[in-house]
Amino acid sequence: MTGHPAYRTGKCRRGAWLAGLVALVLVSAPGASTAPLPPFEPMDVCGIVRSARWLEPLELPPVAGMSGSAARIRSWPGRHVVVLGDVTGIDPAGVVRVNALLSTSRDGAGSVLAPGELLLVLTGSDRSRLSSGMAICVSGFRIRGDEGGTWTYHDDLKATPAPAE
Repeated sequence: MTGHPAYRTGKCRRGAWLAGLVALVLVSAPGASTAPLPPFEPMDVCGIVRSARWLEPLELPPVAGMSGSAARIRSWPGRHVVVLGDVTGIDPAGVVRVNALLSTSRDGAGSVLAPGELLLVLTGSDRSRLSSGMAICVSGFRIRGDEGGTWTYHDDLKATPAPAE
């Protein structure tokens, strides 16, 4: 008989079988295919817009074999992807958490953030509402999502035009 001694004794086959069983249990466990974001308390935050880009409304088809929101048509309204500086109303740990959630989302991917800057995705219908240099305050900002996407909401947005130079 040729091959590795562990294979000849059957230890290798038992190890592969056990690994397959563990993988099957993990994949079929309740919630394994759905990963909702943990609860996100609404927050009020203010800052100066460093950059703002507009994203058109988006609709994505269901993903076959998925659960949660990915299993149905998903849609997002028009929205601004905003980088804020001179941020108030949120502690540094909160900035890190929001940036981690949004910079890995479809909307926030590719955003470049300097230390202390905050990434927000703000829904709206007016593509010209936000621009660099404006002071904004967002109340009731929150994030929800799962494997199908990330959605942001806010109760109110107050914007002050940038000062004339």
